[in-house]
Amino acid sequence: MKILKDVFVSHTGEQFSKDLTEFYVDLSGIKHVSRQHASDQVMSCHFNDALVKDNGVWRVRNADDDYQDAYQAVDDARQAAYTARVRPLLEEAEIKAHLGESDEYARLMDLAVTERMDIQAELPWPEVLVNVATEASVDESP
Repeated sequence: MKILKDVFVSHTGEQFSKDLTEFYVDLSGIKHVSRQHASDQVMSCHFNDALVKDNGVWRVRNADDDYQDAYQAVDDARQAAYTARVRPLLEEAEIKAHLGESDEYARLMDLAVTERMDIQAELPWPEVLVNVATEASVDESP
């Protein structure tokens, strides 16, 4: 196989310039240099751009997508930790309340709240993205 400078070879064997910015994206999200099927979506992007399907239309993955994935990962981890570490305390507190052991109920509820705060400290939300365009348009002159 001959390796050409500034040329990509796709998984289908198609060769094209690294500078190419228009592709045909198939239903699976695979980019092609030429139309393979009538359903292929024409798209302006680079070959190495990651794509996501948004409301049935392919688009280039962006920083907001990364943030959403990071947020979901933290949320999933928090929910799992709440289930494993907080729920047992809450369930035991409810039993103690039912038995009339109010001091033990209060102690277990305090432990549950502390455990919840610990989980949130261990698993902070990702940093919120700043919209650079909005930030640049702010006039801070006196």
